[in-house]
Amino acid sequence: MAKRRFSPPAEVWTILPTLALLGFAGWVALMASTGNPLGVVIFITGFLAATWRACQRWHALSAEIDEARHRLNRPRRGGGA
Repeated sequence: MAKRRFSPPAEVWTILPTLALLGFAGWVALMASTGNPLGVVIFITGFLAATWRACQRWHALSAEIDEARHRLNRPRRGGGA
């Protein structure tokens, strides 16, 4: 019997980024309202750097998964039924 892999529901991939963006917008609004523009710049820069890194990692993992699927689905040599 094949093992089933855990896959979160599609709603998770919609809700989590939305909450992250709302939290980000709230933090920027708070920093801007307190008159701390340097804090806003630092936070935005850090957020963008973290997002960039997460996207790079996501694409690397996706490429590894695709390669593994390709290896598993490749026809074997030697023929046979």
